[in-house]
Amino acid sequence: MQEVFVKPAVGAIIERNVNGKDCILIQKRYKEGDTDKLLEIPAGKIIEYEDIFQALRREIREKTGLKIKEIKGEGDVKVSKVNDYTITSFMPFCVSQNLCGGYSLM
Repeated sequence: MQEVFVKPAVGAIIERNVNGKDCILIQKRYKEGDTDKLLEIPAGKIIEYEDIFQALRREIREKTGLKIKEIKGEGDVKVSKVNDYTITSFMPFCVSQNLCGGYSLM
């Protein structure tokens, strides 16, 4: 049996204060073939070798037209260089994984 690997993805909890009330952005998903129009945070897949924070900025821009001002924890990234590798280490806010359904995302 051929192994199939999970596709890494990013998503953002976008916060904004509206009229003194803290809010987060939730959007209705409109994808061809979907009948149940899920509510979700903006998210998308990471391109091979794309920096995860740049991927987040790109996906948010593509999905919402918004430009991210700040990503919590981005300043705490540790970068290591070993031989021809550049490795970034960071503490994500939340990790989730689809265990069934259309995409095997993490």
